[in-house]
Parts: sequence; structure tokens; C-alpha cells
Amino acid sequence: VAARRLDLHRQLGQFGVAIAALMIVLGVLTATDRLARQSAHPGADSIAEAQHLFAVSMGGMLMFCTFVYFGYRNRFRPTEHKRLMLFATFSLLDAGFDRGPVFDPYPLWLVNLICFKPLVLLVMGYDRWSSGRVQRVTLWSTLFLSTVQQGRHLLSQTATWQSFAVWVQRHLSSFS
Repeated sequence: VAARRLDLHRQLGQFGVAIAALMIVLGVLTATDRLARQSAHPGADSIAEAQHLFAVSMGGMLMFCTFVYFGYRNRFRPTEHKRLMLFATFSLLDAGFDRGPVFDPYPLWLVNLICFKPLVLLVMGYDRWSSGRVQRVTLWSTLFLSTVQQGRHLLSQTATWQSFAVWVQRHLSSFS
């Protein structure tokens, strides 16, 4: 885009949408497989921890899918498109942050707060610097990202989610 090659950006974007769709399918399959494997061959993690991680993974896929969908829909609105695709990238970063040795002693919800708030504040700062105000899409994306990131930890503790996770464990077998 910076080189004024919008035609190339659009072609790569179509390829990117296909990769994003594949990532969503593979992400759901991977999360489901991990839960099924834990049920079949209990390891170091308890079933409750596996069910919690399943909620975290599915929440991540929900965020990524939502941001990519709206990013694609807003592809002819550069301001919205750019920010939505950036937030789609943010939605995938928590696994990388959580695996860092610096964050080992902290729970994932706290790692999310420590790592994502500065990123979101940088986007808001850029909005303010570039346009004189924080864009609505940035505010809504921040609200959605924060709500799902924190809400999935609460959701994983509910009886409804645990029943769903048990159903998944029983009805879907591991690929390995």
C-alpha cells in the first residue's frame, strides 16, 4: 500500500482471507484435539485446566474470526480495515506472550492485561496523532478484545461451559 500497489495488496488480501479461514478451522480442530487427547491420555494438566485452555483457544478463534470478517467487509475503508486487521493480529498474540519465560508465574488473564494494554494504547496514541481523535473502530475493537480476553476465563468456570467441554471430549476423538 505504501508503494501505491493497491492491486498487489488486494491480490495478497484474497490469499490472506483464505489463509485466515484455514487458520480458524485449524485453530478449532487443534483446540478440540488437545481437549480430546487430554481426556484419552491424561498428562500433567488436569481435565479442568484442559477445559479452561479450550475456552481460551475458542475465545481466541472467536476474536480472530470476528476481526478478520469485519476487516474484510471494510476493505474499502482504509482506516477501519487497517485497525481491524491489526486487532486480528493482536487476538493471536496471547499464546506467544503466555509462553514467554518472563510471564511464567502469572495467570493468562494478567498476562493479557500486561501485554495488550500497551499495544492498544499505542494504537489509540497513533489515532490521536494521525487524526486528532481516537477512531471509533479502535474503541469498539478494544472493548471487544478486552471483553473476550477476560470473559473467556470467566466462561471456562461456568457449569454450561464445562458441560459443553465434556460433551466435546466424549463425542470427538483425538487425531493422534
